[in-house]
Amino acid sequence: MQQKIIHDKEKLRFLITVEGHTGYVEYRITQAIMELRHTYVPEELQGRGIAAILVTAALEYAVENGLIIKPVCSYVKSFLQKNSSDFPDLKNFV
Repeated sequence: MQQKIIHDKEKLRFLITVEGHTGYVEYRITQAIMELRHTYVPEELQGRGIAAILVTAALEYAVENGLIIKPVCSYVKSFLQKNSSDFPDLKNFV
C-alpha cells in the first residue's frame, strides 16, 4: 500500500486516508518522551495493515528525533512486542 502519511503536528497525529476513510495514531511529546496514546482505524479499513503503517510512521519519527517511546495504546504495546527488532535505533521504552 503506497498511501501518504500526513503528520499533523497541530493535532499531534499521524493520519492516513484510504478510500475516503481516515485512520490515525495520536501522540504527545513531553521532555523527549513520545507517548503513543491512541490508534484508530475505521471499520472499513480494518484488517489491511493500516494501524501498523501508522505506528511505523510514528516510530520512525521518534527515531529521527531521538525520542523515547511510551506506548499507552494497547495496539502500540502489542505492535512493539512483535516488531521491536525492526526498529534497532529506537530508544528505550518507558
